[in-house]
Amino acid sequence: MVDAMQPSVTSVMAAEGRIYRSVRGEYDETTNTFPLTYVYNITSKMRVQPLRSATPRIIPNNTTDVQTVLVSVPISALGATDVRPGDQVRVTSAPLNPALTKYTYIIFEIMDSSNPLERTVLCRSDQEEKA
Repeated sequence: MVDAMQPSVTSVMAAEGRIYRSVRGEYDETTNTFPLTYVYNITSKMRVQPLRSATPRIIPNNTTDVQTVLVSVPISALGATDVRPGDQVRVTSAPLNPALTKYTYIIFEIMDSSNPLERTVLCRSDQEEKA
């Protein structure tokens, strides 16, 4: 059934992006940085859907609003990758809503169906634009 439904499910995934886990490397004296290395960095089509209204997070000197967002990717995109809370999503292309490319999405929930037509993760994103 999954194979039969795949074309209709992926046809509504108008965005593209990446799901990744990065770790900080050793300090590099030459560049004065801690370079990032990727445990995995998967590029895929995706659907990005806000689920709830943004809620305020009041932090001294850094008040922001945080929104819960559902990210769906084709069932085959992640394969056996062990996506975990704390991993990140970046939207790299969203022709119908380019503003989605300006945010970082942090995965906080990974559970999915026993018979999924797509892989889904729940993310949190603050409403401040990222570089």
